[in-house]
Amino acid sequence: MSKRNNIFILVFVLIITMPLLDSIFKFSPVKDLFEKRLPIQRPEKPQYFSQLKGYFKNLENYYNDNFGLRKTLILLNLQMMDKIFNESPDSRALIGKEDWMFFDNYNSITDAGGKIILDQKILNKAVKNFINNYKILKNNNITYVLVIAPDKTSIYYQYLPDYIEYSSKNNHRIDQFLKTLKELQPNFPVIDLRSTLKIASYKEIVYHQTDTHWNKRGAHYGYLEIVNFLAQNNHNYQEAFKPYLRDQFIDKADEEIRGDISDIMGINQVNLNYEIVAKFPLTSKHIDVDKNSVLAKYHKPSIYVNDNKNLGILFAYKDSFFGDLFWLLAEHFSKIYAINESPCNVDLNLVSHLKADVVIHEFWEGRIEKIMASCKY
Repeated sequence: MSKRNNIFILVFVLIITMPLLDSIFKFSPVKDLFEKRLPIQRPEKPQYFSQLKGYFKNLENYYNDNFGLRKTLILLNLQMMDKIFNESPDSRALIGKEDWMFFDNYNSITDAGGKIILDQKILNKAVKNFINNYKILKNNNITYVLVIAPDKTSIYYQYLPDYIEYSSKNNHRIDQFLKTLKELQPNFPVIDLRSTLKIASYKEIVYHQTDTHWNKRGAHYGYLEIVNFLAQNNHNYQEAFKPYLRDQFIDKADEEIRGDISDIMGINQVNLNYEIVAKFPLTSKHIDVDKNSVLAKYHKPSIYVNDNKNLGILFAYKDSFFGDLFWLLAEHFSKIYAINESPCNVDLNLVSHLKADVVIHEFWEGRIEKIMASCKY
């Protein structure tokens, strides 16, 4: 009996010290875990006594986010929820009909049901800020366009679980914003890609089944809308905005890939990657952002350059949807500068410093409330 107790004590001590041991010796089998945020960094040591209180709180947050075996334990929990209990491991991740996955980011699932009513005063304030962006850039001879990337629920709502009733009454948050925008500025330049992508979805798959984003075929439909708009509204470079049509690409679908939702859930569900490959030689390429560049202080800056230096310059506020637009739009500009930020107010000084002829303000539709909350005026 004493020997058995000693074994139990030894096992117990080993279990409770495993996280500490892993923090020292780094033996956890799981090294990477997909999370839609950056890990909390260790706080810098305080320089003054008054900083001690905040330092210890930040230090606690750091250790809570980085303790030993954390990633392994999270992955084990995700796999148990999926394999044993047959439930979504993440409360925000949904598995719909025919294994289509959706992610409830910024209350996008509630919004899909048309159940969020935006405050009209906040709406009016946000709209006036966007109209101000448009007028300031127009007065500086810079073409401006707002591009709305659709949430997956707006395109594939038929695959949502039965307990989620999609609203088709045009009463989603982005509808409320665009309605107020058009009332106050009827000619405001906006490309709402929801109807374009919905029509395209009847022809082919335009979003990843296991991911929140469109695939390259879906992105091409958005690209066509953007380039055709620019051709009509930027006469100085009108010839440069002749779009590459679908017959100038080869359809490719020979690779299975995981998506960000399956990564979040920690399961190994994949989908076929529906791609397009250009038949023509690309004249543009991505280059690294110099640490001394004016863009370096912004989130995930990107620069593309084109061999043709006679084209215009694009600056883009963008999010992750823009990733599959870069290689297409870069064929129409001598340079593309982009930052992964979605502010309410355009920074004219930055745009002017980069000598941009065109500003694209692209964001995913579910982000509208967060953007509205950042409006200055």
